[in-house]
Amino acid sequence: MVYKNKKELIERAVAPGKAVLDVGFSGQGVDAASPHWVHNLLRGRTENVWGIDLEFDETRLPGPKERYMKTSAE
Repeated sequence: MVYKNKKELIERAVAPGKAVLDVGFSGQGVDAASPHWVHNLLRGRTENVWGIDLEFDETRLPGPKERYMKTSAE
């Protein structure tokens, strides 16, 4: 199946209530306040979203700060 945008993919692939690990969530070139930020799209689909990235600004993150970690996915 071909998805025309990430929102469509997220709506089809992420079931409400499921846990999601968003690897590299901050390096997407979109402001964290934007509804088009993929991490916000995930958070709109399920409440159980976690994020890891090498660098990010903790002061701009939505939700509980303990859901984010500065680390490598390797």
